[in-house]
Amino acid sequence: MSIRHLKTRKQFQSMLAHLPIAKTSHFALHRAPVHSLLDAEGGSLLFANPPGNAHSSDTPWWVGALVPKRWAKHAVTRNLVRRQVYAIALELSQRASACAPSCLDTPNGGAQPAVQQPHAYLVRLRSSFHTANVGKSAARTKNSAQKSHKSSKPLSHSATNVAKPLFKSAASKRLKSAVREQLLTLFARAEQADSEARLRASAQAAVEVVPTADLKPLKEAGQDA
Repeated sequence: MSIRHLKTRKQFQSMLAHLPIAKTSHFALHRAPVHSLLDAEGGSLLFANPPGNAHSSDTPWWVGALVPKRWAKHAVTRNLVRRQVYAIALELSQRASACAPSCLDTPNGGAQPAVQQPHAYLVRLRSSFHTANVGKSAARTKNSAQKSHKSSKPLSHSATNVAKPLFKSAASKRLKSAVREQLLTLFARAEQADSEARLRASAQAAVEVVPTADLKPLKEAGQDA
């Protein structure tokens, strides 16, 4: 199984319209079935096989990496994150492809949804790996530091450490390892959420298929009592 990259603005926008299915402290994962992602203007599929491969048996994963400059100022850091996203997606897609023959024999007699319906994935960086304090608390601390500076008062210890570096280098083996660990956790949480959803669906289906005739003896026994 291969992977293809999200490239157009419309593809990214269509993925961001779906709520994340999994999150970590630094990443969010958006996912949607390929067949449901249509171009609003032309009505065509946004994630279709290239011309000539319409009848190909290969169902690729469409994968995109959204790495805003806000959370990764250096280009080398953004490239590192993107490479890790694509590398892990390729590993997982190959694992799913190797599992496909055995996945066909599921307890309910059908294929797993991930094998039956191809999906598109978007990994979005939602916080920086290079700053210890981000978000509203950091903004408040920064504003207080600016006010203190204008009033010619000495800066507090907390204000001088607003952007304490977690990784000194913009690209290093340590940063690469941290990114990879977060991404593996992200996809693992998505898989766990899918498993829990399938269990709930199976339990609901089991309740709905209980024959009404099997409930009559219980009702009669309750009336006799």
